[in-house]
Amino acid sequence: MAATTDPDPPTDAMLGRRARPQPAWRLLLTQVSPHRGMLVGGGLLGFLGGLAALAQPMVAKLVIDTISQHRSLVGPVALLTVLAVGGALLSAAGTYLLGRAAESVVLTARHGLISQLLRLRVGALDHLKPGDLLFFRTYRRGIS
Repeated sequence: MAATTDPDPPTDAMLGRRARPQPAWRLLLTQVSPHRGMLVGGGLLGFLGGLAALAQPMVAKLVIDTISQHRSLVGPVALLTVLAVGGALLSAAGTYLLGRAAESVVLTARHGLISQLLRLRVGALDHLKPGDLLFFRTYRRGIS
């Protein structure tokens, strides 16, 4: 089976030269890199929330062992409560930060696309397919 190639890769309309294709992961990293602090923070908070959820069965075993030894339940139940509530809060905060970072990436891409569209000449815009407009903007950034 023959590999299909795009006969018309995006061109830089102003410079009149062809853009060099970049790997998809590199294009993704250029869009995401301004928001890496939020992404790392959200991932770390989610990880800590997951660790708290994993520790809950061990603390529940501690509660059961404390009951069988007829000791006070205040400490183990308080610890279990802190783990449950703290883990839920950490996971929720991580989810919020990741969602906010995702929305910021989309907003940045939309702003860039609109600014590119407003600066394009009609002739250059007519040669592009609607789905290629964001791709064209990303290629132009790599060239200039």
